Amino acid sequence: MAFVNLTKKSWGSSPDIDIQPAYEMRRSGADMQYRIRVTVGTVTGQSYFGFPIYMKTYLQSSLKDTHTLKSASPSQWSSSIVYTTDWFTISNKTSGTTSLSLNIYSGSGSSRNSTYAYSLPIEPAGSVLGTISSFTFGNAINIPITKYNSGFYDVLTISVGGTTIKTVNGITNGYDVSFTTTELNNIYAKLPSATKGTVTFKLTTKTSSSGSTVGTSTKTATGTIPSSVKPTISGITLAEATSGLASKFGAYIQNESKITGTVNASAGSGSSISAYKTTINGSSYTTKTFTTGVLKTSGSNTVSVTVTDKRGRTATYSTTFSVLAYSKPSISTFKVERCNADGTLNDEGINFKVTVKSAITALNNKNDSKYVLQYKLSSVDTWTTLGNSLSGYSINTNWVVTNVALNIDNVYDFRLTVSDYFESVPKSYNVAESFTLMNFGADGHSMAIGGVATDPDVLDIKMAKTYFSDNNYMGGSTRNDNEKNIYFQSTGNGQYTHNAKLYGASGTSETSIGMWDTLNAHLIYRYLCGKEEFHFAANMPILQNGNPILVEALFNNGANSGNFRLNNGFSIQWGKVSITPEAANTTYHMAVKFPTAFSVKPNVFIVGQSSAPQVFSFSIGQGSTDTGAFDLYINRTTASATSFHWVAIGKV
Repeated sequence: MAFVNLTKKSWGSSPDIDIQPAYEMRRSGADMQYRIRVTVGTVTGQSYFGFPIYMKTYLQSSLKDTHTLKSASPSQWSSSIVYTTDWFTISNKTSGTTSLSLNIYSGSGSSRNSTYAYSLPIEPAGSVLGTISSFTFGNAINIPITKYNSGFYDVLTISVGGTTIKTVNGITNGYDVSFTTTELNNIYAKLPSATKGTVTFKLTTKTSSSGSTVGTSTKTATGTIPSSVKPTISGITLAEATSGLASKFGAYIQNESKITGTVNASAGSGSSISAYKTTINGSSYTTKTFTTGVLKTSGSNTVSVTVTDKRGRTATYSTTFSVLAYSKPSISTFKVERCNADGTLNDEGINFKVTVKSAITALNNKNDSKYVLQYKLSSVDTWTTLGNSLSGYSINTNWVVTNVALNIDNVYDFRLTVSDYFESVPKSYNVAESFTLMNFGADGHSMAIGGVATDPDVLDIKMAKTYFSDNNYMGGSTRNDNEKNIYFQSTGNGQYTHNAKLYGASGTSETSIGMWDTLNAHLIYRYLCGKEEFHFAANMPILQNGNPILVEALFNNGANSGNFRLNNGFSIQWGKVSITPEAANTTYHMAVKFPTAFSVKPNVFIVGQSSAPQVFSFSIGQGSTDTGAFDLYINRTTASATSFHWVAIGKV
């Protein structure tokens, strides 16, 4: 509060000196505190007071302060003398008044001595909160209160983050405060990312329940959100993600099904989910909703979920789901053999015996199963489908087909295709013509050994192995100038397609023997007897252990430059430069850059090109060569251009 003036006094006479006391007060719990201010009026004009002025201050008859308001000089003063004491405490002062005595006196020849008595009021003593210990939300909180006036009325207000959570009217000492579920949720909402928070307790003392405020007392304490307030996972929703499988099988299928999942989780009260982690099918997903890859593991599969809220608290959940084991259709045995009508195997039979062993995954007997048997002449592209009685998920049988006759002179292709709901798997078998040691073609210009001659003007050796004598001549026993060729070909139906030939001995080509890539229409290599040279095709990489032997070979003969580099880093680089001194008999230099920087300093050699070598001298600068360039120096009797050839050998 501001200073309050007390009754002004006139201290002595001739001259009269005004004394204006004032006080300021405040309460500290059960104690009252006072501060006294005394203002001494001016002495001017014809008046003088050349003596000291002293003051003693008494509260409740106890001396609190002694002070010299003025020394003997000056004897006049035009500005008031103001003195304010420190704060003085009157303990346990909760009612009544406080007595104040001011003894103002002089000395050194002056006998002035006056005491002025006053009665000071007190502030009503409001109740005071004691220390509130840290607590866990949800537990009762003991509220210690010191009450100085039993007739006063106390109200406790509890707030978090500036928001009032609870108000308790008429609270008394030792009251245990508890929060309702709604109040707890309101508290937690103020602490969405923290497990602890500061709670403010404010006690307001009133003269009555509807009276004026006497005073307030405030304390804070730390409240901890109980560990039970954490995320919860009610479950995870799993569904087939691959269209059609759920309605077809009613189950997840290994290597075919994908799962769409949704995590059903809630954060702890007042917070929100900050992170998801779902582990399923060997992978982890970090969103509420996700779709897996194809399921790899059959049988019982586990899905594990962890969610984390913004308070860093977690919850876990796991469940299992079943996956039906599945493998694509398989044909372990498929064989077609010529036979007699009774099934007796016969290489010259026109009937045939089919042997099949295959399997389709049943998938609770909901999978499809289909078997298609086809045949054709090897020389044509069109297949003919044969009727068969194959059905079911597991086949291990054989049967004789008599309603289709196989010509003994033809080669046949057979194909069995086994299909289920997901895919089809074919397997082929070739049935040779009836065995004939030697056969002449109908055109009179063809012959087959070990089979039937089918192509005109061809010698067809159908035996599994062919042995040649020590000396075999391409083009016949007599020499000719035609190109000789041996072809290496594949059908193009396999993983790789091949078409290359060995060739040579053409009378119009210098190639003795070579290899030609017929598929891509370019040379591979050739040997020239006449020159005793071995040539590789341009830009043909030559590899050793997967690495190129020759990395780079660039020649620019027009500019007298180029480079050569092997895969071990060995490099030769060369070039030609021209340098013109700025003046005669003056040393001039230029930097010469390598086409490709070396990894270490190379050895550099230079040769000047001139019909008058006596008129110039040149050198490489000592220490100037680095991995990327070297300095070339020249001094000549004339300022003429001079060409230099250089070679650098090193490693890149």
